[in-house]
Amino acid sequence: MHQDKEKQRRLVILVVGLSGAGKTTVLHTFEDNGFDVIDGLPFNLLTSIIIPRTSRDIATPIAIGIDTSKEGFSVDKFGDLFDNLSEHPQIDLRLLYLDCEDKELIRRYTETRRKHPHSRDCSLETGILKERESLFKLQQFATDIIDTTELNSNSLKKLVEKIFTKDKNREMVVTVMSFSYRNGIPQEADIVLDVRCLRNPHYDEKLRFLTGLDSSVGDYIKQDKDYELFMLKVEDLLNLLLPKYVEEGKSYLTIAIGCTGGRHRSVYISEELAKKIALMGYETISRHREIGH
Repeated sequence: MHQDKEKQRRLVILVVGLSGAGKTTVLHTFEDNGFDVIDGLPFNLLTSIIIPRTSRDIATPIAIGIDTSKEGFSVDKFGDLFDNLSEHPQIDLRLLYLDCEDKELIRRYTETRRKHPHSRDCSLETGILKERESLFKLQQFATDIIDTTELNSNSLKKLVEKIFTKDKNREMVVTVMSFSYRNGIPQEADIVLDVRCLRNPHYDEKLRFLTGLDSSVGDYIKQDKDYELFMLKVEDLLNLLLPKYVEEGKSYLTIAIGCTGGRHRSVYISEELAKKIALMGYETISRHREIGH
């Protein structure tokens, strides 16, 4: 009975996010995987487009790129519409939000010499900031968030395929990322671990300007008397939680590891946990927000 009901729901993925974050690549990926794809659709036309009318509509997933820069777009109105459509019995609705760090967006626009849609009467940096502020509230509706800062087109394509294809045998993709609490907790984080309890290499002048990717920094952190117990307990927690997320149908999980500066402890622990998670059988991605690797 449950399976019959699932077959009657159409997978609908709305794609939004920052200009330059990879929406075109994502939509092309969906198209290559058998989705009906529409780009630049005004959000007030969503209802008429995505509600299935035939069995063919139900069977064919659809991905729609929402143009948030068009006149008349409102985050509040979009949120109301999204909530209403989420209750529709024939729609499996997801909102994919594409994020990217400012410095990488600046690099992409500078290299391609394209004009940012929000920088017609201001600098590129200001245009990116204006768009980020205008879309901030939109993230609360997102069912999936992908930060494309460290992803090239091919990596982004593979990640989207892993998250959204209908292959029931696919494993959950786990991103382990380090961050600095000074710069805020990552919006996309599903699990957040604070490693500021471990000894800090910052206070060793020989290590201060290195990172957790350097072996000497790792050796220093491992000398903490509670390091082994800490790692054991975290590994036990992940062994419990990760299968639960898979059971719930989650295909993409982000674990954020934070410390004060985001350069030493969080980086090293992230690398170690990524190795352990890979040994559990999950595809892993390692990312360090503050050091750009």
